[in-house]
Amino acid sequence: MTNTQPPPAYHWYAWQQPHERLVSLVADIRRHGMQRLLDLGCGAGRHLVYLAKQGFVLYGVDLDPHGLARARRWLEQEGLPARLAVADMEALPYPNGFFDAVLSTSVIHHNTVDGIRRTVLEVQRLLRPGGWFFATVNARGDYKEGRGPQIEPGTWLVKELGCDVPSPHHLFQEDELRAVWDGFRLVELERKAYQFQRGDPPETLISAHWEVLAEKPSP
Repeated sequence: MTNTQPPPAYHWYAWQQPHERLVSLVADIRRHGMQRLLDLGCGAGRHLVYLAKQGFVLYGVDLDPHGLARARRWLEQEGLPARLAVADMEALPYPNGFFDAVLSTSVIHHNTVDGIRRTVLEVQRLLRPGGWFFATVNARGDYKEGRGPQIEPGTWLVKELGCDVPSPHHLFQEDELRAVWDGFRLVELERKAYQFQRGDPPETLISAHWEVLAEKPSP
């Protein structure tokens, strides 16, 4: 599906509004009795604040202490608890089965395929049986495809707007994504894309991503 709505901001520090699909999932998360949630790659806190206001118990991790500092200030301004940790997404500081759901938007594709597999396995470890993993990841056809050195099939080192250092971006094809999520039951899988313009003169670009909702099977 393609629309023409531009992204709310180019740099994630500026993102304030929660992801549209995540907002629509709140009722289902509550209906399934899920209470303790992890925002994996929480950034400046847009989902922490939104979901905590919905009555959920939120934890947030990120590798960037500057983003976490912003998240902490925002949570404190709202009078909300700040359960935050600096952590690598491949080795998270929580016990097995600790979370009812893990949420991660535009984060885990910043890695090689092997690293992404390790992250998905780590999320599986953290979830209780029947727990949900909602994630968005880059899809093939995104404007970042081919915009930097290719370090492995489907992965490019790309310098994003507002960032000084290039980072890996893996762009998934559907069969590859299904293989990486093999230990989960896929509840929903949808590719979405939109067009936007950037630069002077303006260049029309396509941002493409997958929305993944997966469930950890019960024993």
